[in-house]
Amino acid sequence: MTSRAEITEIQVYARVEEVDVEGRRVLLDCTTASSPTLRRLINESHQQLRNRWRRSFRLTEDPAAPSMDLLTEVPTAIVTARVDNLMRWQELMAEATWLQLPLPTNALNTEEPVTVGADDFEVVSPREAKKLSAILDMVNWPRVTAPRLRGVLDSIPTVEGVIVHDVGQGSANALFDSSGKAVVYFDVGRGGKGTSAPVNLDLCDCSTPLVLLSHWDRDHWAAAKDGKQGLLKSCWVVPSQKIAGTHAKFAALILQQGGSIFVVKRSSKPGKDLPYGQRIYLKYGKGADRNNSGLTLTLTCAISCPSHTMFFPGDARYDMCEEPPHKVALLVASHHGADPGGTSNLPRPASGRRSRLVYSFGPKNGYKHPFKKALTAHGSQGWNHTGWNHSKWNLSPQTGNVRATYTDSDANRQSILFSSGNCSPAAHFRAVHGETLLS
Repeated sequence: MTSRAEITEIQVYARVEEVDVEGRRVLLDCTTASSPTLRRLINESHQQLRNRWRRSFRLTEDPAAPSMDLLTEVPTAIVTARVDNLMRWQELMAEATWLQLPLPTNALNTEEPVTVGADDFEVVSPREAKKLSAILDMVNWPRVTAPRLRGVLDSIPTVEGVIVHDVGQGSANALFDSSGKAVVYFDVGRGGKGTSAPVNLDLCDCSTPLVLLSHWDRDHWAAAKDGKQGLLKSCWVVPSQKIAGTHAKFAALILQQGGSIFVVKRSSKPGKDLPYGQRIYLKYGKGADRNNSGLTLTLTCAISCPSHTMFFPGDARYDMCEEPPHKVALLVASHHGADPGGTSNLPRPASGRRSRLVYSFGPKNGYKHPFKKALTAHGSQGWNHTGWNHSKWNLSPQTGNVRATYTDSDANRQSILFSSGNCSPAAHFRAVHGETLLS
C-alpha cells in the first residue's frame, strides 16, 4: 500500500546556500535525486563527466562528443527551510556538504522559493558526493588563462556611464557606450518575481554585452533567464566558487544557447588598460564564503576631467575587498546595504555632491536592507544621506549624493544613472527599455 508520504514527498540532493540566524532558516539549492537524467550522469565515469564539460566549453573538437546540455532538463530549485541547530547548518554550508533529504513535491514546482521544514536529512556518502561535485559543481570547469582573459577585456569599448538597474532585491549594473547600449554588465540579477522584481524587466542585450559575475548567488544572475534571454549568448567572466544544481543548470543553459564562460583563476588579479585612458581591474575577495570570495570590479575612466573611478564590490564586505580604491566617483553599496564590515576599506566620495553612492535593494525584503549600520558607516566616510528616513529604510534622497533603486512606493521606483560625460546616450534605456532614470 502506498503511503501518504510517498505521494507528497520527493528526495533531493542539496547544498546549503545561506544561513539566516535571525530568521532561523536556511536556503537550500536542491536537485531532484530521482531524475533519470541525473541518475544517468551519476552512473558515468569521472572521465566521461570531464569530457562532457569539455565539450560544453567547446574544448573538444569532436561534434559528436556528449555535452552537459541534458543538465538543463534536471529539476532544481532554491528552497527556504525552517531549521533547528543553526550551528550545525553553518558547518554544513562552510564545508559545502552534499545532503539528501525529503521535500514536498510542490517545492520543486515553482521558480520562486517555498518554505518547508528540513531537519530530516542524511549526509551523502563520499563516493556519491564526489560524483555530484563532478556533475553539479565547478570541479571539471576549465579555468581561463591570463592571455585569453585579457583578450576578452580588450573588447570593451569606451564606457560613457553606468545604469544601476532597479531589479528589486538583487543587483544588475550596465556599463554603456556612446550609443547608449550596454557593453558590459557587472551582475544581471533580480529579486523574486511577484515580490520585489519590477514587472516587464528588460535588460539591454542589444550588443551582446560582456557579463562579469561577482558571485554565484541567484539574485546576481537570474534576470538573464528572463525576456529575450539574449544575455545567455554573451561571454560570461565568473569566479571559481562552490555551487550546486541550480547554478550548474544555469551554466549549462548559457553554454547550450551559444554563450561562453571564462572561469577566473583564483591566483589571478586581471587588470587591463583599455582605449582612451580606461583601466579595468577584477579582483577576488579575501573571504571564504560565497559573498566574500567573489569578484570585485574597479573601472577608471580618464575621458573626463577629473578622471572617474567606479567601484562595484558585489556582496563582499569592504574589509574583504582586495585593495579597493580610496576615493570614487561611483560606489554601488556592498551587499544591498548589509553589514559593510567596518570603514577601513570603504571608499570615500571623490568630489562631494558629484559623486554617487547607490543602494540596490527591493521592497518588502526580509533582510531589511539597507541596514542602519551600513547607512552610518557610509555616512561617516562622507556619503551624504540627506533625505533618508533611517527608521524605515525606504526613502531615496533627492538632495545628498546617495541614491537608491527603491523609494517609498512602487510607483516611484527608478534605475540610477551615472554618466562619465554626456548623459544623452542613456536615452536608449528610456526609449527602448522603458526605464525611469534618476541621476
